[in-house]
Amino acid sequence: MKILRRRISAYTGSDLFLGVFDNELQMQKIKEQQIANFKEHDPWKNQTHHVVDLEKDIYMQEIEVDRECKELSSELFIVTCTSEGFGQIYEDLLLVTCSEERANSLKEKMKEDNDDPFVVEYDVMRCILNV
Repeated sequence: MKILRRRISAYTGSDLFLGVFDNELQMQKIKEQQIANFKEHDPWKNQTHHVVDLEKDIYMQEIEVDRECKELSSELFIVTCTSEGFGQIYEDLLLVTCSEERANSLKEKMKEDNDDPFVVEYDVMRCILNV
């Protein structure tokens, strides 16, 4: 499974999630569409300490789906952790699961257990799997 992302300078914001894919050809098609769209209108064309190159900035990231998912549904939930320090913003993927309950449970547990002063937010995103 793969996530299509758009790299954003850590001094400007966190990377964008553009889609979740189980099909490489579909992902490549969407990547080309995203490049064309951003060439027309790009709210992130001016970034701090980063020269925008859409061909390189839109990239694929391999992901592993939660072992508790017995079968993939069309709906996935991504748990992320956003941290900020020294003027930079980072977003890490913590879990990709097909269970909204499991995603929210992990988010709440991470919030309770967090003692890192740089962590600013835990979030759950609902995604539609592109096949």
